[in-house]
Amino acid sequence: MTAQNGAAVVARRKNAVGRRVDCSGNGAYRWRSGTGKREMSYTKRVVCFANSYKTGGTCIAGKDVKDGAWIRPVSDRATEELSFSEYCYDGNKNPKLLDIIDVPLLKPVPHDHQTENHLIEKQRWVKRGSLSWDDLEQYRDRPECLWANTDSTKGGGIYDCMDPKIAATYDYSLVLIKRKQLTVQVGTSTWDGQTKKTYRGRFKYIVSGSPIRSPGQHSRIRRSGSMC
Repeated sequence: MTAQNGAAVVARRKNAVGRRVDCSGNGAYRWRSGTGKREMSYTKRVVCFANSYKTGGTCIAGKDVKDGAWIRPVSDRATEELSFSEYCYDGNKNPKLLDIIDVPLLKPVPHDHQTENHLIEKQRWVKRGSLSWDDLEQYRDRPECLWANTDSTKGGGIYDCMDPKIAATYDYSLVLIKRKQLTVQVGTSTWDGQTKKTYRGRFKYIVSGSPIRSPGQHSRIRRSGSMC
């Protein structure tokens, strides 16, 4: 065995226990623990358009800066929420709206109408810059309607939910629209003996009233009494 061949064998053995290898700039292979299978990881550079509460954690989503496609990074937990350690920057900094972020991912994991889901690679996210408000228009979506106007929640929403069977007929779950006549209704909700404040945005696209789940918007409303 030549020294060169010996080095190649060592390299293969290191890769077999999980070391990443270069793949012509398109990503890198990794071995999935316990399966003996290789997976191709990749990085998407996205503009952050959502950082909101989700059961047990956080939901973050944005658009690919190259083609404008929506990307929702998700975990491998049953409810797919992200924990802070999975999405924070160096220095434990929280992604903000309009941040431009490099997000390491493993594979697309679409689920019914949530076609935008991608399973995260558990590596540090990196902020690369920020999008200016003047450049926001290029990412705007223009759907004919947001969703089927069939169901409403008991908390005062207007067409803010859908039957899962109807939702499954859609091929998207995220849109970025330009708001018109947005108002915020602050109320309370009691569940399992606990009462908490609720924040519901009302706006006209066709007609819709949806919960506001962004922590940043909650803070802004508490300070000023409105979003404007």
